[in-house]
Amino acid sequence: MFNVTRRVSFAVAIALTVGWGVFFLLFLASSNTLLQAQQLQGEQVAILPPGVKISVQVDKRVYRGGDDVLLAVRNDSRWPIWIKTTVDCASDWWAVEQLQSDGETWSPVTITTQTCPAAQTERFPNHTLKTDHWTAFVPGPQIGKVMVEAPAGTYRIAMLFQKGKTITAGPWPPDGAAVAVSPQFSIQ
Repeated sequence: MFNVTRRVSFAVAIALTVGWGVFFLLFLASSNTLLQAQQLQGEQVAILPPGVKISVQVDKRVYRGGDDVLLAVRNDSRWPIWIKTTVDCASDWWAVEQLQSDGETWSPVTITTQTCPAAQTERFPNHTLKTDHWTAFVPGPQIGKVMVEAPAGTYRIAMLFQKGKTITAGPWPPDGAAVAVSPQFSIQ
């Protein structure tokens, strides 16, 4: 009798190899996403008001003192958002906070030696992106306008905002103001 054996064509072998390669890459991508989600579970995340979707992001997780911390804030809210702004202080609409040694308390960091004039409100339109940067320097203990590298520690960017169709003129922050924060990053 005839001996019948199955043959696998070259095209089928290539298709199987490519299919398993794609599956493996998707598996690695999903594992990485799960790992990032687990890392973020330990971080405290600010709860935003209903209808507000603001994303505050930095470009890296680890910096050295004096590095530029690039930040981007995207407003995908259904509601108009109002932020604090001044003409003379470009970084007045966001603030830097440092995690204290107790591991729970965040305190504001002074990042400039100049005195900013009284804050005004500016509309942050829906579906827009604002960018800025902080060169990781803080005022030094010396007299004068001497800046030194930010000390090692854990930091985050915080943005105070108010939601609503209109906002009345008055002191900042107005009643009902909320804060959006970035993921934690460290300076070494």
